[in-house]
Amino acid sequence: MRRRIQLLLGSFAIFTFYSGIGSSESFQYAAKFLCITNIPGSSQAPGSVLSGAYTTVVNINNPTDKMVGFHKNLVAASIGPSTFIGAELKPDDAGQVDCNNILRDFGFTFIHGFEGLLVIDSTHSLDLVAVYTARQEMARLLVLLWNEGY
Repeated sequence: MRRRIQLLLGSFAIFTFYSGIGSSESFQYAAKFLCITNIPGSSQAPGSVLSGAYTTVVNINNPTDKMVGFHKNLVAASIGPSTFIGAELKPDDAGQVDCNNILRDFGFTFIHGFEGLLVIDSTHSLDLVAVYTARQEMARLLVLLWNEGY
């Protein structure tokens, strides 16, 4: 008997507002970030997700009418925080952080994937949307290749 399992991952961001005495307002955003393949029966089987391949894309939008600078970094419990990377968005412009950015921009090297948070600090309000994709078929293919000795 075949069971059909649907996994729905919602998009979310945790918003925190900071304001200090004598300083300008700042905004901090954090979004869960997954770039991982969970292969059952292998050393690549983290317990935090079901078997499958997971990717994340976080879209960042500047809804203001002026240039906005911000800093972004990644935080993972197992390896700590990355360095902060500065970025700018033109008025009404957008950018994104995806799994390819982790290796290229943040300097993280990983074998089993990345699971953590994308943190963004800005002096202006930004719009963030996180899109999560899960794919079970990829994990099945990798298990077959793993069992065949590839």
